[in-house]
Amino acid sequence: MKIFKWKINEKIVAAIAIVCFIILCLLPLLMIGKYNHPCADDFGYGYDAHVAWQSTHSVIETVKAAASTVRFMYYAWQGTFTSIFLMALTPMVFGEQYYAIVPFIMLGMLTASVLYLSKVLVCDILKGSKANSIILSVILLFMMIEEIYTPASAFFWYNAAIHYTFMQSVMFFMVAFVLRSATSKKTVISVISCVFATMCAFILSGGNYLNALIGMILLVSLFLLFTILFVWDKKKGKKESPVKSGFRRFYLFLFPLVVYIYGFRISVIAPGNEVRGRSFEDTPALVAILRSFGSGFEFAGEWISLFTIVLLILALPAIWAITDKTKYRFRWPLLVIAFSFCLFCATFTSSHYGMAGPGLPRTFNNCKMLYQLLLMINEVYLIGWLKVRLKESKKERLKKFVLTHGVMFYIIVSVALAGVFLACDDKEAYYPSYASAKYMKQGFAMYYHMQYLERITVMNGPETVVYVKEVAPKLNVLYVDDVTTNPKDWRNEQYARWYGKEQVILIPWEEWHQQ
Repeated sequence: MKIFKWKINEKIVAAIAIVCFIILCLLPLLMIGKYNHPCADDFGYGYDAHVAWQSTHSVIETVKAAASTVRFMYYAWQGTFTSIFLMALTPMVFGEQYYAIVPFIMLGMLTASVLYLSKVLVCDILKGSKANSIILSVILLFMMIEEIYTPASAFFWYNAAIHYTFMQSVMFFMVAFVLRSATSKKTVISVISCVFATMCAFILSGGNYLNALIGMILLVSLFLLFTILFVWDKKKGKKESPVKSGFRRFYLFLFPLVVYIYGFRISVIAPGNEVRGRSFEDTPALVAILRSFGSGFEFAGEWISLFTIVLLILALPAIWAITDKTKYRFRWPLLVIAFSFCLFCATFTSSHYGMAGPGLPRTFNNCKMLYQLLLMINEVYLIGWLKVRLKESKKERLKKFVLTHGVMFYIIVSVALAGVFLACDDKEAYYPSYASAKYMKQGFAMYYHMQYLERITVMNGPETVVYVKEVAPKLNVLYVDDVTTNPKDWRNEQYARWYGKEQVILIPWEEWHQQ
C-alpha cells in the first residue's frame, strides 16, 4: 500500500495497530490494576483455600481446600464445578496484594484467545496473511474492551471475571483448537490441537451456563455441518471435497464433544442448582427461548454504536485483502446471518430460564463480546460473498484502489474514530481505558486505594466488631460492590469471617465525612 510516495507493507500497519492497542487500550487498564481490591463473593468462595494457605503454606493443601469448596457448592448452591474451583483460588488467597494481577489474567486470556481464533479463521481456513489477522484481532479487541458493558466485573472483579470473561476466552480457544485440529495437514498438530480442545471443552462444560450452552451449540453445529458436507460430497462423487481438502480430520470433533456433553451433564444435574433455583421465578424452557429472541432484537439494536460502526469500517481493507486469495465461495450468506443471530439470542436463554430475565450486567459482558465477534465474522463473510460475485474488471479496479489508497483509508477512518471519541460527553462512562488513565492522573485511583488500605488496617486490628468507612468515589472501573450497614447481610458476614471478626458494619459516606 502507498501513502503519497512511500510504500507501506501491511506488516507495518499490523505493528502500528499492536502498538496503539497496547498503549491506548491495555496499559491504562493494567496500570490501574495495582489499585484493585476484592469484594463480595471473593471472600466467600476463597475462604477455605485462604485458611488452608494461612495454616499450611502448602499449594497442595490449598488446592484440596478449593476442591472441597467445589464439593460443598455443588450440593448447596450451583453445579458449575470448574468455575467454582477457579473462584476458590482467587489470588487474594495467597495475599491481598496479589489481587492486582486480576486484570492481567483476564485481559491476557481475552487477547490471546481472540488473536489465536483470528489466526485460525484467517490464516488456516481462509489462507490470509498473519498481518491482516492481527489487524482484525486488534480492531475486534478494541471493540470488545472499550465497549464492554461493565469493565469492573469483566476485568477487575475476580469472582465475576473468572466465571465469565475467562470462560468466554476458553470458549474462543476451544473453537479455534477444534478448527485447527480439523484443518492441519500435520497429524501431530491435529492431535495436539484436539487434546487442547478437549481440555477447553471440559473447563467450559463446568463454567457458567451462558458459555456452556453457546459452546455446546457451536460444537454440535460444526460437527453436523462437516458431517453433512462429507456425506454430500461422497454422494455426489466429488474427488476433491470441501471437507477432504479443508477439514481433513473433522472426526476429531467427537473427542471434545463427548467430554463436553459429559461435563455439562455433571454441571446441570447438581443438587445445588435446585437450591439456587428457589431464589428465582421458574420459566418454562420454550418461554425462555422465545423471550431470548426478544432480548436479541432489543440488544442487537442497542449495542450498535457509532464507535462500533467506525471500527467495522476500519477493518474493510484488511478484510478485502483476506478475501482476495481465498478459494471459499461464501455461499448462503442469509443462512450465516440467521445462524449468527440465533446464536446471539441464545446468550440470553440461560438467564431467562434460570433467573426470569435477560441477565445481569456481568452476563451482558459476554453477550456483547460474542455479538461483536459475530458482527466481524459476518462482515468478512458478506464481503467475501460480494467479492466472489463481482466481475473481474471491477475486482481489479477495487484491488488497485485498495493498494493505492489503503493506508490513507486507515488514516481517515482513524481520525473519524478519534472524532467519535472526542465528541462523547461522558468518556469515563463509555471508555474504560480513558477512565483508568484519567483516574490515575487526577489521583482518584490512589485515593480509592488508600481508603481500602485504611480499611484493611482496621480489619487487622484487635476489635471483634468493626466499623468501616464507605468508599468514595466509587470508580466505575474498579468498584462493583461493598459491605452494608446491616451486619447480617451475607456480604458483611463473609467479609467478617475472612478477617476473623464477629461483625462488620459500614459507616455511610455522609456520616463519616461530616465527622
